[in-house]
Amino acid sequence: MRFSGETEFHRSVLRVRWLFSVVLWAMGALWLVVVPALELERSYQRIRTEAGIRLALAADLVSSHIANNLETWEFEGVRLPSLVTSVTRGSQISISHLELLNGQNRSIMAIEAGPVPTLPLVLREPVTDGVVPVGEVVMTVALDPAFTAAARSGGIGLVSVLVLLTLAHVVGRRMLDHAMAVVGDTTLRLAQQLEQRDRDQRLLARQALHLRQAGEDFAHVARMAAHHLQEPLRTVLAYAQLLLRWHREGGGGIERADGYVEFVRAGIEQMRGQLSALAAYMDLRTKDFSPQPVELEAVVAKAAAAMAALDVRLNWQDLPVVAAQPDRLYDLFFDIFGWSKRYRLPDQPLEVSISAEPSPEGWVIAIADNGRSLGDRDPERMFGLLVHDGDGRMVLGLAAARLTVFMMGGRLWAEPTDTGARLSLEIPNADACTNP
Repeated sequence: MRFSGETEFHRSVLRVRWLFSVVLWAMGALWLVVVPALELERSYQRIRTEAGIRLALAADLVSSHIANNLETWEFEGVRLPSLVTSVTRGSQISISHLELLNGQNRSIMAIEAGPVPTLPLVLREPVTDGVVPVGEVVMTVALDPAFTAAARSGGIGLVSVLVLLTLAHVVGRRMLDHAMAVVGDTTLRLAQQLEQRDRDQRLLARQALHLRQAGEDFAHVARMAAHHLQEPLRTVLAYAQLLLRWHREGGGGIERADGYVEFVRAGIEQMRGQLSALAAYMDLRTKDFSPQPVELEAVVAKAAAAMAALDVRLNWQDLPVVAAQPDRLYDLFFDIFGWSKRYRLPDQPLEVSISAEPSPEGWVIAIADNGRSLGDRDPERMFGLLVHDGDGRMVLGLAAARLTVFMMGGRLWAEPTDTGARLSLEIPNADACTNP
């Protein structure tokens, strides 16, 4: 019995050691696959994110230069590289090539910033003249460092597994338990690194969104300066010249002079309105957007009371509590209701319906009206700062509304309906106030 018991104990020990070895080998194989793959993914995302940000900066710089030099930019192959050279400075990635192509795919500018990579990543970003795309910037980035980091991680993992197996077989069960504790600590550190990587990626994505929105702000300013402000300036200049000619010719007919002065005044008022809209838009980024729980129904009711005098009927029910700044939210709905009123049909009263549905990011608030169809509201330019209405006049677009939603941490988009148009905005729910 004793011999049999010792044999059974020995067999049990062998089974435990064999099972532990199998588990350890399985963990080692998993480590050798997962860790390099995660390192490769992390390095690739880091390279791609930084390259995307730098490419967007280069495209914004070139777009600004093109908007200010519409007639000569295609012949400035010497000056253009100096605009984007700063994009490659201080880079944590290996940028090998940067090129500007025009609309006919002809190279306007080419910068060789490094050697030709073995594993290239090619990214493209369109450039515009302030209104429409006129070409694109092409950036080539080396992915070799990502694979090098993954190979280094795999080598470290392989050495670690061999050391653990050696300790398990040489030292015995106690050292095996210690080795398992080390593995547990290593797994915990790996989980912490992965969590930190996810936080960094979310932060980079948020920064990229702010950078893209800042580029759109710059585009609005450029369009205002290059196009919209020129129209009232031409009006003021033309009628000022007519007024001067009237004076030189003797000043006969005071009614004609009054008409000239009225046109000059109208041009100045138009310019003042456009500059006020631009100032209000740029001032949005300085306002308070700190979120707090807000009853959406109370905000909509307040806006409805202001719109009642304008013969606008608002219908809503079961609106949620959201995370927003109350004053900014009120201004947002007032702007949207005003946009709906501008496109009402002349033969029927304007009705606006507000509804809410939960989404993974918070709440989607749908604002639908029975006015003109979305196609009649210039959907391609409706989110601009100034747009042309059906009569050809310059009116405020939805740029401020979209920027307001963006600063709240959401997004705004338009959709057609059978009887009008619908604007949908996604904003965080009230939990975002306590769990940012």
